[in-house]
Amino acid sequence: MLLDRIAHVTDTHVPFFTSDQFSEYRTALLHTYGQWYQPPRKSNRGRYPKSIRVQRTELVYAQVVKIRNSNGRLVDVKNKIIFGDEDKLNEKLAESPVSRIINTSFIERENLTQRQSNRLLTRRSNGFSKKLSWFEKQL
Repeated sequence: MLLDRIAHVTDTHVPFFTSDQFSEYRTALLHTYGQWYQPPRKSNRGRYPKSIRVQRTELVYAQVVKIRNSNGRLVDVKNKIIFGDEDKLNEKLAESPVSRIINTSFIERENLTQRQSNRLLTRRSNGFSKKLSWFEKQL
């Protein structure tokens, strides 16, 4: 739903996406920014294969991969390109006014600010909401 709203306000422009390794981001991006593709039949007989969603050429999406040791400490941070290629990724990073590397620090900072300012999201608190609508209004 969030990506559908982003697509609605950005018109035809496809933003550059970065995230952590949560697998559902790929599915959501294909749902919003993908296009339908009908694979050809393998022979002249039988039904056609199911249509599938494939990426559009202007979609660029990269993930931040955090590698941890057995103690849970962060050892290394690598990048993985999911949609697009390295040239398009470098072009998008060069156009970015805020960062020249792939990171998730901005959204992590926003999530922490939300958690600290919204009592319903604070861990180990007795704040709760009986109605989802009030929680959504506060967000």
